[in-house]
Amino acid sequence: MLPMIKKSLHCILLLLAFGASALLFSAHAQEIHIAYADEELPPFAMGNGPEQPHPPGIYVDLINRVAHELGITVKFQRQPTKRGQIMLKNGSVDALFSLSYAQERLELGQYPMKNGKPDGSRRIGAVAYYLYKLDNSPVEYDGKTIKNATMAIGANLGYSIAGDIRKMGLAVEEVKSTDSNLKKLQLARIAAFAGQDIDTDALIEAHAYARIVKLPIPMASKDYFLVFSNQFMAQHADMAEKFWTRLGEVRDGMTKTLAVQYR
Repeated sequence: MLPMIKKSLHCILLLLAFGASALLFSAHAQEIHIAYADEELPPFAMGNGPEQPHPPGIYVDLINRVAHELGITVKFQRQPTKRGQIMLKNGSVDALFSLSYAQERLELGQYPMKNGKPDGSRRIGAVAYYLYKLDNSPVEYDGKTIKNATMAIGANLGYSIAGDIRKMGLAVEEVKSTDSNLKKLQLARIAAFAGQDIDTDALIEAHAYARIVKLPIPMASKDYFLVFSNQFMAQHADMAEKFWTRLGEVRDGMTKTLAVQYR
């Protein structure tokens, strides 16, 4: 009888200890709201529209992994690119992915920095931009300048490549999605399209845009980041730093493993 009583008391103490630990965890746990684009960027963000599909994409998986390790609950919401940036700026969301670094974007939020520069070791990923044109178009790109463009160059709304093209002295037309830009290019309504190859190549193949060709020289290869709002950083800078650091530690290994699942 005595051993049974001891065993019961031991179980009760374990339950009490677990309960206390759970309460302590809850007291320190935080909930953060993270926005990302409502246009797919496979395999990093899957699906179009406001709903998050399953599987959601490598970037979402990475963030969930780090958040779980740090005891953070993440609430995701999908928004059009430009709207998401506005929400980050006004603090309606705590963070936004994925943004490349640009000086003018520092008003939106804060990046992981090192010696006054964005810390690429703590990026969420990297993407290359290429120029796409019609097969009979004279448009060329020599690694520095776009030549023979008699109309505007297409770009996705809110993407940093648009600013790079404007610095070349060329007109840019921005629309919401990669698919919309490819349709405009197919109809010869723009001279070329500057897009991220990871989703542009997939859409060209999926929709049989047979006349659209990809120029061989990349326009840019950019690191992309999880950017925290200035409002969030004012109160939780330590948490953001830990999040960025752990993201950098797990990124490459997880991305390599997950890429196989998303093929």
